[in-house]
Amino acid sequence: MINRHKKNTKNDEAPDPEKYKQMILAFLQQGGPMSMDKLASLLYLADFNAYYKDLKSMSGMQYRKRKDGAEATYLLRKAK
Repeated sequence: MINRHKKNTKNDEAPDPEKYKQMILAFLQQGGPMSMDKLASLLYLADFNAYYKDLKSMSGMQYRKRKDGAEATYLLRKAK
């Protein structure tokens, strides 16, 4: 039996920007125009849900806490 609540202290997942782009396109195609904050929240929740179920995120991205909600550090680097 896998302990799903065990903390994974080793991050052996490499971020996959292409998968992240696919996730963004999927949300925009299904949800239409939306704010960056809403999109960032949906991406975080999708990754968190996948990690909770399989102990592996969909995109491998790392997230950072922000005032308006979690955001991938990848997005923060690209926005600057």
